[in-house]
Amino acid sequence: MSDSEVKPEFSSLLLVSSARSTTLPIKAPTPVFPPSQFVDTIRDRRVALCPSSCFLLYSLNSAKLTFDTSQTSEVPFELFKECYHKNKSRFDLSKYFEVDKMDVPLDQELTFEGTTISETSKEEVSVLPLILKYHRTTANLNTEKHLMAHLTKLKALFKRFVDRKVSNLYINWLKLIESYVELVFRDLLVKWCQWLHTVRAMGHRRSVQTVLRMWLNRLCKQFWSRYFVFENGQKNSVNDMGRRLIRFAQASEWNLDGTSASYGVWIDSKNGIILFASGLVFEQVQVCPMYGTCIDQIAPEAITTKLLFYVNVAIIECFVNEIS
Repeated sequence: MSDSEVKPEFSSLLLVSSARSTTLPIKAPTPVFPPSQFVDTIRDRRVALCPSSCFLLYSLNSAKLTFDTSQTSEVPFELFKECYHKNKSRFDLSKYFEVDKMDVPLDQELTFEGTTISETSKEEVSVLPLILKYHRTTANLNTEKHLMAHLTKLKALFKRFVDRKVSNLYINWLKLIESYVELVFRDLLVKWCQWLHTVRAMGHRRSVQTVLRMWLNRLCKQFWSRYFVFENGQKNSVNDMGRRLIRFAQASEWNLDGTSASYGVWIDSKNGIILFASGLVFEQVQVCPMYGTCIDQIAPEAITTKLLFYVNVAIIECFVNEIS
């Protein structure tokens, strides 16, 4: 891929200027998201006061996750602006994902803590971050096609495992997730380089190829060594994953109260259990369970969208922290 193959055409969108024009419509998270009824059921009030943790809990346990690769926002670059201005204090995961209100009310909704909420409506949360759904300047990368291919393969592997045609879900999923992580980081870096050229970032004169050589392997390595744990439940216990999450979170340079600094998925193929957890930074790092299910009680579409959403969240965390 040469610089001429991926053209920075962001200028047509009037993204941002050094004067920070106030005429741009910046997408804000839904004011009532997550619903207060849900937040009130979270027993640990420190977790309840953390916007990103509430967003994760509600998205994984109550919202409808949708895998849509089409662009739905004209201003998906909030992530890049905050990286550029090194504005970590405003980090809120919900700003980087699309949240839409569903019109149809639900009779019941099971919350993370097991409390039932009646007569509540459900939100749709996009599995893909807003920036990942922007393809106007990177069409030749075929990211949209590859994203769909990874989802399809993950679902197919899960179904084959349930049908007992594949014996180890962990090993097969791990290979696909590694490929997915590299795909997403490559896409983000190309767009990041284009965006920097467009806003004429001071000191940025590097080509797309140079940025990829400098950052792609580094981000992938940091992702697996500092941000994300994918644990084999047949070899390591849930407590083993918890200790790794704590170690990763303690190494975080953010140290912002309540931030989710590490993310983990634990899969026990033999007993059919999948658990999601996160290391939260308070005075001491705390491991918080985010989601859990039995493999035979969830549809392939549901578990794979939850998995990719969680991986995307960890990718965003890594990108913001390492690039800023």
